Amino acid sequence: MSIRRFTKKNRDGSSYQRWGYDFYDEVTGKRYRKESCKTKLEAETEYKKAIKSLEKGSISRSHKHLTFEALTDAFITSHCKVHCSLATQNKYVSLNENHLKPFLGERKVKDIKIIDINAFIAHLKGKELAEKSINVALGLVGSIFNYGIDNDLNIDNPCRKVKSLRIPHKEKNFLTSEQVKLLLTVCKEHEPKFYPILYTAIFTGMRKGEICAMSWEKIDFKTKKILVDKSMYKNQLQEPKTQQSIRKIDMIDSLAEVLKEHRLNSQLGKYVFWGQNGTPLSGDATLWRLFNSIVTKAGLEDITFHDLRHSYASLLISKNIPIKYIQKQMGHSTINMTLDTYGHLMPDVHDRAVEVLEEIAGKYSSNLIQFNEVLGANKAQQQNKEDDKNPETCKKPPLEGGGLVVETERFELSSKTESNKHLRA
Repeated sequence: MSIRRFTKKNRDGSSYQRWGYDFYDEVTGKRYRKESCKTKLEAETEYKKAIKSLEKGSISRSHKHLTFEALTDAFITSHCKVHCSLATQNKYVSLNENHLKPFLGERKVKDIKIIDINAFIAHLKGKELAEKSINVALGLVGSIFNYGIDNDLNIDNPCRKVKSLRIPHKEKNFLTSEQVKLLLTVCKEHEPKFYPILYTAIFTGMRKGEICAMSWEKIDFKTKKILVDKSMYKNQLQEPKTQQSIRKIDMIDSLAEVLKEHRLNSQLGKYVFWGQNGTPLSGDATLWRLFNSIVTKAGLEDITFHDLRHSYASLLISKNIPIKYIQKQMGHSTINMTLDTYGHLMPDVHDRAVEVLEEIAGKYSSNLIQFNEVLGANKAQQQNKEDDKNPETCKKPPLEGGGLVVETERFELSSKTESNKHLRA
């Protein structure tokens, strides 16, 4: 019987009775015990709560027959909807419906092994899915197994020993300063209502969702700062991508003027930018199609809206702006992320570094030559002093008219003294 009485002892040795429960989980073998209830009814209530807590998440109590589809549904319902953003939730649901469920859904969780995961990867490659998407699907499968383990299912995670696919390197698209001017000119001429959005994206490097969530109260025109602390996805506000994404972005004077003019000409409301029908910008597909039209008219068909963010970084790098500043403005979690993404845009920085090293080496060589010259002069001066002190060195052969010998020696000593003065100078 799971419900029973327990005998407890006080410090003075006396005993007393308490009700509680004591049982083992049939799936995991884990023991659950509580012995602090004052009545049997209270113990029964607590026991029911414990059983209900174990069954939370809709995971079958008998994992021997638990399918991967059932475990996935529990993961999406109990984990994703609590801990993941709406965009991530939609991505996981799509991956599950299109790839995970058709291939792994009906299989029992306990029977899925490493060889099955490798077969799943080969299946996705056969469908010509991109390497990055395959890795995301593999990560999702691993997370689902970890969720089962965290919920006390006696299973292993077969994804632990499966290697992710190598993702081919692809350079980011970005605009040159001339292309930026062209795009802005075309936009202002053909789609002027999109101009403030485009100008903001190019000169702040903000993500699309962050621009959609911009509110007037977050813009400080005195300090020229824009506070980014929210993002928007399908008209729903959510937290930014990472903690580092919460930041204050510097606003240039021309952008401040564009936004002030936009505020005078647009509807008053919480958000800076609105859709054509008065709805939040992120849900207006028609307005975003204007960007594609502008890009086409400018002859820049391969540029996406997110490429404007890359363009912002590349323009700063081209002017040798410190990479740490760019990281903070972009909201990257680490400086390595910024370097890995945009390091290839820094050849001028590399050339400048070589020039600086050459300059340092040239100064060193010049100083070394000057040092050797001074050292040689000092050695000559020291040798002259030693010669002056040595009588054998100063002694001269006798000449006719002996007095001339003294005058000659006196002249030579005088010449050495003058020479030493020049060396000291």
